[in-house]
Amino acid sequence: MKNRNIVILCGALVMLTTGVIYLLSCGSLFKAPICWLALIFTLLSELLTTSAFALSKGDPRRVGGAIACLIHTVVTLILSVLFINLPLLFLMLKTFVAVNITTFAAAIIVTIILFNFAENKNAERSRLAGAKKSILRCRAVVQSMINSEAGRKYASQLKNLDEDLRFMDDGVTDLLDDQILSQLESLSAKYSSEDFPVEDTIARIRDTIRQRNFLVKNGRSCN
Repeated sequence: MKNRNIVILCGALVMLTTGVIYLLSCGSLFKAPICWLALIFTLLSELLTTSAFALSKGDPRRVGGAIACLIHTVVTLILSVLFINLPLLFLMLKTFVAVNITTFAAAIIVTIILFNFAENKNAERSRLAGAKKSILRCRAVVQSMINSEAGRKYASQLKNLDEDLRFMDDGVTDLLDDQILSQLESLSAKYSSEDFPVEDTIARIRDTIRQRNFLVKNGRSCN
């Protein structure tokens, strides 16, 4: 948040400086529409650049979009200087507007694409982190039972269950992940009871894991 405020402040100062420079440099030329249009397009490009940097959050792809906006700002300044100072171009108002609109649209499109790409990548990383975390939680429950006094009796079955969890695909998430964790937590709460069907419960959990593996292998997970 602090960095964003700094970027916004710097952007506002740049825009203010730009306005002052245009006013001092152009003088009476501001009677010409092209001068006002040059100032407007320059300020819009600087506003776009400031917004892009403020929203980049340090993400390399978003920063790439912000740099594209910065390049567009430089191009806009160069076009403004050329069209205002060269007599041949000074009267080509429609061409000036068309070129600026085209470059402005291109900068916006590139920025949107890069920001959207960054958003998708961040969402993918979150899904992967969620899948890994889910499996680690499941294994932690099983290993806790293995290391307990009551779990020694079922050590072999629990180790097999832990192996099933270890080889689960942690690159995707599936609706069955929560069910597996719920089954394991239920087992952990009751496995020390004499009349609880521990072996049958472990078998059902392993069946659920196999079902999950089948769905993931056949591309029917909710990745």
